Amino acid sequence: MFIDLNRFKAINDKLGHEYGDLTLIEVGQRLRTVMRDDDVVARFGGDEFVLVFWGVADIAFADKVRRKIEAVLAPPLVCLQDVEGATDMTVGASVGVAFYPQDAQDAETLIKLADQGMYEDKAAGRKEGEEPRR
Repeated sequence: MFIDLNRFKAINDKLGHEYGDLTLIEVGQRLRTVMRDDDVVARFGGDEFVLVFWGVADIAFADKVRRKIEAVLAPPLVCLQDVEGATDMTVGASVGVAFYPQDAQDAETLIKLADQGMYEDKAAGRKEGEEPRR
């Protein structure tokens, strides 16, 4: 899965990079809660994360994880709760999915395809309950 945070730029621009960094740390910790012990969550760059789920090639699983990601990111950011002008700030996420081996057999192509899916998700303004975009 390739994840791009929504509304992160507003946090960085309004509050500064220090609070942007705290936001990224909190988001990473929240994302970790939807992962299994052997799975991987990594910051890819900027406000992007890559999630790797081992042994899963099922769109229903991806949709379930997407809903968990939306739920875990929905509450206001704890790291900003005492910051003036940041009351109840949240981030959301646009998510793209690619599966090994059916979509690609190398990490570079899988990330590229998931990134494309994330841009489609962002452009579509996906609503809960829709099929995950790949």
